[in-house]
Amino acid sequence: MALARMSASGKLNYRVANAGQCLVWAGKPQIRVIDHAPASLQRRKSALSPDLQAESAFAIAERVSHHSMVLRAATYSDASSIAAISIEVWIGTYLKRGVSAFFADYALEEFTVEKTERLIGDPEQFMLVSENADGIDGFIRVSSNSPAPVNGCSDVEISTFYVQPRHHGKGIGKRLLTAALDHCRDASVGSVWLTTNAENDPAIAFYLSKGFAQVGETHFRIDDQGYLNNVYRFSLL
Repeated sequence: MALARMSASGKLNYRVANAGQCLVWAGKPQIRVIDHAPASLQRRKSALSPDLQAESAFAIAERVSHHSMVLRAATYSDASSIAAISIEVWIGTYLKRGVSAFFADYALEEFTVEKTERLIGDPEQFMLVSENADGIDGFIRVSSNSPAPVNGCSDVEISTFYVQPRHHGKGIGKRLLTAALDHCRDASVGSVWLTTNAENDPAIAFYLSKGFAQVGETHFRIDDQGYLNNVYRFSLL
């Protein structure tokens, strides 16, 4: 699980916590605490502010309006939400003029609850979700032992990174990416890589603005069809 906390300088920091530890997202003007294990929260109460110590082990402490959000590790119960977001974002991003049976079949076969559950349980996958008061609005997945299609990259890939379009512009993608990169730094990873469709201008602009550099090209394939993708690398050193 990812643990986010505010440093003395006011910067939001993230680190990886063991399962059962509490997750805190703190920022102005909001604080949320979620814990799935009462004993864990009791052990960590001394690290929380006095007002939060009074909360029940299962309580969610909110100091904000309905716009609050939390980043947390994905759980099996999130699988259907993650699969639904994957279909929504993939179709909305790549099928601009209509949905053919070819692409519909791919999306429905690729983004299933069963496959998502396997990814959540895979120790080589690190998956964070962004959650608001109504549900999950985005997620990011980092895959280890995933060789890049070009030279000069590590074997750590940001393999999936989706935010619902209606939530674009709220900083959700930035927070998810920051947390994922901090997780990789904590694991002593030197760099990460990802691919995006060569015509996905908004995603390309986002990655370039965050310091990613294009290092090559590859093709995303569905059956015998190939689609040009750019390969981007981000140095963590």
